[in-house]
Amino acid sequence: MKYLFDFSPFIESEISKYLTNCLNTGVIKSCDVSYKTTKNISLSLYLIPVFNNESKIIQIQVIMQNINIHKETEEKLKYLLKLEETLSKISSFFVSSISIDLTYILQILGDTFSANRGYIYFFTSDYEKMIRTHEWYDNKTGPLPMDTREDSVSKYPWFLKKLKENKIVIVHDVEQLTDEAAAEREALKLTGIKSVITAPIISKENKLIGYFTLTSSEKLYSHLLEEERVLKVVSEIISTYLERNQADAKISNIARELRQFIDNSNSPIFCVDKEGKIIEWNCSSEKITGFKLEEVYQKELALFVTKDNRTALREMIKNSINGIETSNFEFPISLKENEKVMILLNSTIRHDVDGNIIGVWLVGQNVTNLLEYQESLKQKVEERTSELKEALDKEKELSELKSKFVSTVSHEFRTPLSAILASSSILRIYSDKLTPEQSIQRLNKIEVQVKHMTKMLYDVLIIGKIEAGKLECNLEFINLKLLCEDIIQEIKVNYENKCNIMFQYNASVTWVCLDERLIKKIINNLLDNAIKFSDSGGIVNFVVSYADEKINFYIQDKGIGIPEESINDIFEPFYRAKNVGAIQGTGLGLSIVKTSVELHGGSVKIISTPITGTTINVIIPI
Repeated sequence: MKYLFDFSPFIESEISKYLTNCLNTGVIKSCDVSYKTTKNISLSLYLIPVFNNESKIIQIQVIMQNINIHKETEEKLKYLLKLEETLSKISSFFVSSISIDLTYILQILGDTFSANRGYIYFFTSDYEKMIRTHEWYDNKTGPLPMDTREDSVSKYPWFLKKLKENKIVIVHDVEQLTDEAAAEREALKLTGIKSVITAPIISKENKLIGYFTLTSSEKLYSHLLEEERVLKVVSEIISTYLERNQADAKISNIARELRQFIDNSNSPIFCVDKEGKIIEWNCSSEKITGFKLEEVYQKELALFVTKDNRTALREMIKNSINGIETSNFEFPISLKENEKVMILLNSTIRHDVDGNIIGVWLVGQNVTNLLEYQESLKQKVEERTSELKEALDKEKELSELKSKFVSTVSHEFRTPLSAILASSSILRIYSDKLTPEQSIQRLNKIEVQVKHMTKMLYDVLIIGKIEAGKLECNLEFINLKLLCEDIIQEIKVNYENKCNIMFQYNASVTWVCLDERLIKKIINNLLDNAIKFSDSGGIVNFVVSYADEKINFYIQDKGIGIPEESINDIFEPFYRAKNVGAIQGTGLGLSIVKTSVELHGGSVKIISTPITGTTINVIIPI
């Protein structure tokens, strides 16, 4: 093949195959060829065959056109389209995805900008350090040979300055960095990086928080304004994503804390939907009721309360959904073991993210123990009130007793004191004129009155011990028959044989286990009353018998008797029947008798009618 002129050796091999095809086919051919000298050159060739009269190709005419500018324009357009496609892809990814893989964003940018590696760094708040959070590299290049996950910011002052000025840094050839960026130039050369693209990440407070960077082991020649625009948009997308991520993290933390609070709360917390069916059931609810969430889920809450409370509970839930929230709603809830506990509920409306009402939150408190404590406390208050009332009544009774004591003693002591005073005055004034018998008579009268006063004082002391609960019963073996005879003899002397005492000891036992002091008070007071309220010369019957391991004392008189309306009060201290008139007495005798008998575990019976007399029966077990 002979050329009319010499082709450049750069394209001769390319054009020869097209010429051969054109010679063989006789068809006009067109092709584009490129070659590189000091720069890229593109040519468009048209191969036109020329035929002779015999229709044989005698030559091929080649028309060449320099399409270098056209190619550059076409390549630039393709690159711009690629930039827009990259931006669109990243934007769509950001809008459609809740969670974004920033490493994937670095890969998309790396493919677009013909980079080998990509990184995202964030600064500490004091700008002392920068920390790498994301890294991308292609399969051929691999990661950096040295670990730069955390680095000192002071090593890159020029970069930091540019980033703080919110500028995109595009370095086509690291060797071309000026001495102002000498530190960056040497650091990049050590890692084999020849070109760098870096964009700042700015927070919504307009503060530099980090940057992303793309590096290449080849020199980059293009530098278009569109590249800066895309990088700024990507920077804003990353910043927005981080802010959204932080907000989502805060919301997630709050939601998680709320869930933990609900689940771990000491109070039962559950939620029902609009139909009153359970959709939430915390651990405390499980613990109190014994039912797990899966056992109650989508079951109506009203089914877990007693039938008589279901209507009220359903009405409460309905009111809550209609905006009428409830406080301190008390109802019994059934347990798994068929027991019940009392729950105090407070309700609040539950909304979805759009503000629509979807149910009711119910926060409860187990008040079963509280109600039991309240009931116990109420009972204790009632008991204490009763005790205080009794104490008050006792105090009142004691006060009345003291008043009666002062009144009675003042009155009862006046008569014997007057008798003693009169007898002693006669002895003092007329001692030389009185016979010995008359003097002895006066002295005996004084002695009798002194004994009477002593008895009254002793009775008062006994009543005081009774009221204080200090009167005791000390049992010992005594000769009951001899004790009765001694008491009768003493009373006869005191009353100068006013009445005849007819004593019969019919008991089969003589020695019995009793409190001698108390038995003496019982017999003494009963005989004293029988004689005191009987006419002179009357008869008093005193019989002692024994049957069924019990001692019976029967004392009967024919005296004035006790009116029917006084029978119930006759044993009260200082009480005296209305028919006693001027007959001396304190009203303490029968009260002492009753208490002394009861201390022995016995009882007292009275049969009495006015005028006909009184019969008293004392029964004491031994």
